Amino acid sequence: MNKIIPINKSHVKMAAKLHRLAFPGKLLSLFDQQLLEEIYRLLLELPEVYLSGYFKKNKLIGMIVCTLNTSSSFKKLALKVISNLHIVIQLFRQIIIHPQIVFQTLSLLIYPSKNLLKEKLPEILVIAVNKKYRRQNIGYNLIKNVEKYLQRKQIFHYKVSVESANSIGQKFYQKMGFKQRLIFSQFQRTWHVLVKKL
Repeated sequence: MNKIIPINKSHVKMAAKLHRLAFPGKLLSLFDQQLLEEIYRLLLELPEVYLSGYFKKNKLIGMIVCTLNTSSSFKKLALKVISNLHIVIQLFRQIIIHPQIVFQTLSLLIYPSKNLLKEKLPEILVIAVNKKYRRQNIGYNLIKNVEKYLQRKQIFHYKVSVESANSIGQKFYQKMGFKQRLIFSQFQRTWHVLVKKL
């Protein structure tokens, strides 16, 4: 049976694995499985972050991560990471293995300051679907699940940032009713900020 439910601590191993498979070569995917699991555990502790997963026969095949406040979430996450010696040691080990993590981490930490919109909007940070299950409306259903969550909180606008190179992602969000609000560049990467009104 297929179902969408909130991700909890018992799902972090599956969430980290799905993330690494869905985004090969991207920042968090360069972290080893154990470190990425720690990051997801920390995300679950943030009250403004909503994580839900699409499960098929108890296997996580899709997930979405949304925050009500990107800047606040990134600051809290960074503080949790640097205050946890175990995670800091793991992070330094990963930097030795993948030196590009330093550059990518800096761009990630600076990202929330790039909020060029006048209003602060909730944001989809991650949407991932197992490649074997793509084009089966899983992404659509995950987006609709987040929209119900936002509406319960009386929030009627939200955003997503999509890298210019991700034309498939841009088309997906446009089909979902998102409208492009702005384009910005950061560290030689260009991003499209799309907003949707519920």
